[in-house]
Amino acid sequence: MLQTKFLKRKAFLLTDGEICKHSIFITEGCLRGYTVDKRGNEHVLSFAPPGWWIADLYSLFSQRPGSLYIAAITDTTTLMLSNTNKETYIITCQNLNAFSKF
Repeated sequence: MLQTKFLKRKAFLLTDGEICKHSIFITEGCLRGYTVDKRGNEHVLSFAPPGWWIADLYSLFSQRPGSLYIAAITDTTTLMLSNTNKETYIITCQNLNAFSKF
């Protein structure tokens, strides 16, 4: 259910205007999430080191274009979980949890 993706330093995983289709888990490296204002100034909203998740939550849940840039600070390895696979995982875990009660 997870796709591995490797990003070189300074590579973008998401840019302004794109629809976020994955929740991203960092296994190695570090990502940063930021916006850019009308003057071109960057505003960092989050960092995602190993063991953390990152996504443009507005875009991920609404499936509309977002305003977040997600870029690699260092060479980074991620695990990408799509919305479809997330729903399947939740249902599977609920079924396993129900099964384990017997």
